[in-house]
Amino acid sequence: MVYTSNKRGSYVIKKSFKGIGEIRRASGTKDEKTFIEIQRMMEKLYDTGKHTILEEMRDGVVSGIEVYRYFIEGRLNHLPSAASLRLVTPTVPDWIDTHSVAPKTKENYKNQIKRFCDMVGTDLTIQDIPKALKNYRRYCNERDIARMFNLCRATILAYLNNNFGKTHTLYSQVVEVKTLKVKPKRQKPKLSVVEFNALVTALPEEYANIARAMVFTGMRTNEVFGEWWVEKDKVVIKGTKTDRSERIVPLIQPIFQPTRGHLAFRRQLKKFRDDLSPYVFRHTYIHWMEMAQVPRSRRMMYMGHSGPKDTTDIYEAHEVETFLREDTERLRKWIFSQLENKDASDDDWKPPRKINLL
Repeated sequence: MVYTSNKRGSYVIKKSFKGIGEIRRASGTKDEKTFIEIQRMMEKLYDTGKHTILEEMRDGVVSGIEVYRYFIEGRLNHLPSAASLRLVTPTVPDWIDTHSVAPKTKENYKNQIKRFCDMVGTDLTIQDIPKALKNYRRYCNERDIARMFNLCRATILAYLNNNFGKTHTLYSQVVEVKTLKVKPKRQKPKLSVVEFNALVTALPEEYANIARAMVFTGMRTNEVFGEWWVEKDKVVIKGTKTDRSERIVPLIQPIFQPTRGHLAFRRQLKKFRDDLSPYVFRHTYIHWMEMAQVPRSRRMMYMGHSGPKDTTDIYEAHEVETFLREDTERLRKWIFSQLENKDASDDDWKPPRKINLL
């Protein structure tokens, strides 16, 4: 029996599927042959597990004839869905809030999406993103703000991958919008051992202690003025940027908690050299580790860049003690060799144990 919405209307779909329920909607066609094909298509969609499309037909998001047109063209991935018809704002910012990243990182991602929508239009829907992103790329390229565009694109790709998958046409279309070439940043300054020694000699002791704590651990500014403590031959840093930045590092020499604030510390650095900022010590720390031949995987772990939240997830306690001891010796030997003009690769030479290096 064929159902119609009224005497002049299209044929009415009336089919039920287990787990989906009854679909009773106008098909959008008055042609009986097409209507029969729509019903056969629905059975194929159910059998092949494309239940989301049937649910959206049930809810009136798309009509039977709309689905059928995409179906016969083999373009179901292009079919608008309830999810793709949502507004970018607040959909994407709300999704960002569900992720376990630091609050500042979340805020940065949300600001990128806000700038994107402010430029292309606040009524932008998810399905309109690829075209709008092309316009935004042109806008950012003209203003030489490549990093901002690339971060926005990466945030959108992460959202689409999480909610639609990499095989979805929206994801593929955004991938086709290429990243912008970023101009190389000015090389970050790093200090030699001799330069650092001159700095801590010139600084008042309370500020020199802050510099030592940073250069011997790679702590960020908010970390050195945050929560950290010394345990025997290691320093435990309660990171603030990501879950992975809670970490342990070798104790190269005794370090002390700051007794002055970070603003006063910055001012003291500027007095010594105008291009110095607290971050230079973190960059110096990783450079010194490279020169001392600390293995890359451990350098990344000490910096809080990668790896599990807890070091013991991949290392046994005795392994941790071993590589902390090895890396302490590597660093002490290399640093001391720079002060005394010795060859750090000489296995027969070792620095004195019971002295502070700097």
